[in-house]
Amino acid sequence: MQRRHFIKLFLASSLSGAGLGLSGCEEYVSGPYGRYDYDYYPDNDVYYHAWTGSYFYVRNGVWIRSRSLPVQIVLRPYYRRRIYVSDRYPYARNREHRRRYPPRTDRPSRKDRIISERERRRREELRRDRRDQRFDRYRTEREQQRRRDQMRERARIEQEQKRRRELRRERVRTEQERLELRRERIQNEQERQQRRDQRRERVRTEQEQQQWRRSRRERQSSPQS
Repeated sequence: MQRRHFIKLFLASSLSGAGLGLSGCEEYVSGPYGRYDYDYYPDNDVYYHAWTGSYFYVRNGVWIRSRSLPVQIVLRPYYRRRIYVSDRYPYARNREHRRRYPPRTDRPSRKDRIISERERRRREELRRDRRDQRFDRYRTEREQQRRRDQMRERARIEQEQKRRRELRRERVRTEQERLELRRERIQNEQERQQRRDQRRERVRTEQEQQQWRRSRRERQSSPQS
């Protein structure tokens, strides 16, 4: 944080003499990077977007967007300008930028090398921050996915347990129905046996009565003879 603050103060002091910006392309040199802030290097006609870590430069008459620059392009950060570009692409007003900030013809100085090294470290730090953010997002997504998998597994286990409980209840109910049917069959068999016994008893009683009447008639007829 101290290194970033020092770079910002150094850039603010070096660019404090700049004039007013253009409409839709306002220049300022203090404060953190915003979403539409670009570093413009007049000597190389290169734009740098800190939020995405992207460079915009010309190759064979065509604007190229890349995370790195060709080896033949050497930036001079001491003379860079921070600009605000509200257009979709920073090079939409490149002619105005070149007229506003003409390139210098002197050779790179020691200050350029110092600032270049600081800028390299700053970009590396930004890349590490973005990599850490991606890793944090990936770890968070993995943790969320793991929790969702655990919830699905718990739900599956609960459903399996519920299904097993229902199967046990069904088996118990089926067994109870079989027992009830067996009791009914036994009871019906007992009732039929009881009715058969009652019929036998009635038959036996009738036979005894018939025998008694026969014997009575015989006794009554015997003295008369």
